[in-house]
Amino acid sequence: TRAQVAQANATLAHSEARAALENARRQLALQWGADTADFARAGGAIEALPQRAPLDALLQRLDQSPAMRASQRALEHRRALVDIELSKATPDLSFTLGAKRDNDLGRTQAVVGLSVPLPLFDRNQGNVQEANQRALKAEDEHRGRQVALRHELRNAAAQLATARNTEQQLRQVVLPAAEQAQQAATRGFDAGKFSQLEVLDAQRTLLEARERLLDAQASGWQAASAIDRILGE
Repeated sequence: TRAQVAQANATLAHSEARAALENARRQLALQWGADTADFARAGGAIEALPQRAPLDALLQRLDQSPAMRASQRALEHRRALVDIELSKATPDLSFTLGAKRDNDLGRTQAVVGLSVPLPLFDRNQGNVQEANQRALKAEDEHRGRQVALRHELRNAAAQLATARNTEQQLRQVVLPAAEQAQQAATRGFDAGKFSQLEVLDAQRTLLEARERLLDAQASGWQAASAIDRILGE
């Protein structure tokens, strides 16, 4: 009965894994605009976990990322609009040059004019204030975007470091021990020293260790992809 329960659970896990695989294939196909996943297999060496630069180096490259450059350009645009509105508050000088005929004197005289508008009532203050408020909002959004990306980058770097450490421990310690225990249980069962339940427990422990290894490898690749996405590399 216990073996049948283990088999039923394994069958359910297998069904869930196949459903997750099909969903992942559809999500992958959507990346190039396909409605169906009509490709065969997606190749890749998941066993070789990627490496990325230390966190300090990643943070230094963050300002050159596409997201931060776009945010910086938006901020500079808002600041430029403030300068434009301020320039409108300064009156423009008007200079005129012409000629005037004086019939009494019988000659033509040059006429030079200079006018300076006095902005006593309209200093464009409303537009200047609005532009300033939008520039301040852009500065807050820029700082918020930087903080959010730095936080996301730290999390991705920590996830990658954890995945690499977990993968190393599983390969060097957990998996060899689980394989040895499974082999010993099988030999003991053949010799009549262990029960079938003990063999099943050893097999389940080994399969769980292999599953954890796959999870660690997937987590490492996802973290590396997140780092590349944040930095635009």
